Amino acid sequence: MSIREKFTHYIIGLSSRRLGNGQTTPAAEFSLQKKALRQRWHSLLGIEKFLAGTCLALLILVVVQCFWIIALTCQLYAVSEQNHMQQTRIAQLEQSVKKHNNLLYSTYTTMDDIQKKWHDLNFRVLENTWKIDK
Repeated sequence: MSIREKFTHYIIGLSSRRLGNGQTTPAAEFSLQKKALRQRWHSLLGIEKFLAGTCLALLILVVVQCFWIIALTCQLYAVSEQNHMQQTRIAQLEQSVKKHNNLLYSTYTTMDDIQKKWHDLNFRVLENTWKIDK
């Protein structure tokens, strides 16, 4: 059974009444229902057609908005996941910065100590040289 035949049987199954006699084929019943629907549409007043068109437009708008909301929800989820990863990276970088700052401070302290010892040593050498010269 093709998709068109399945669709035809489904549409005919939605109708509560049959337009043809009991011996009509599904394709003939479908065409009779389409013809009855067209006749009903043409018999509507202008305001009824306007209301039906407005309802159809609103229905389409609601469906489009539902898809838009779903798409935005997916994007929001992706952005929140990305935000979580960025926060994790920032926390790791802050720890790394703290570790480097501690290392720089200890290096500064060591350099300061070496510089003081160098000045003391240089002073002693100058003092001993001065004593020798006397």
